[in-house]
Amino acid sequence: MKGRTTTFIFIGIMLAAGIFGGISFAETINKPSFEDRQECMEKEHERRSEIMAEVLDLNESQQDKIRSIHEEERADMKEIMQQIREGHEQMRALLKADSFNEDAVRTLAKAQESLRTEMFVSRAKAKHEVFQLLTSEQQELAKKLKPLMHKQGKKKPPMHGI
Repeated sequence: MKGRTTTFIFIGIMLAAGIFGGISFAETINKPSFEDRQECMEKEHERRSEIMAEVLDLNESQQDKIRSIHEEERADMKEIMQQIREGHEQMRALLKADSFNEDAVRTLAKAQESLRTEMFVSRAKAKHEVFQLLTSEQQELAKKLKPLMHKQGKKKPPMHGI
């Protein structure tokens, strides 16, 4: 009787492990790649830019300058994001090492935080430059629209399974 119970428990554990392992594997397959997420974010950014251009009644000159600001920021972000990804790989290597190197982890963590700060500053600078291109009437309208645009963005479904 005891042997039979042990066998059933073992089979149950193996079935559960197989099911959860399969679910875990399926999650990694359905997870979009970095490039897919980037492309999706760029499309969303373009869509929002078109809406804002129409609503704020931006002239061609303003649209060109804004496009240029965003392209410059995108280039800066691409470089920063690459450095952040490299830092993640370095951190993974440190965590897999035979011994824990606290100084190396602290140094890498500080470097990663510095990169995130640069990313934040770059975004803030671009937003400021765009805002300064607007007329006073456009700035007032943009201030009123900002909360609406953020609410709209939060209602989107997650990007899983792209």
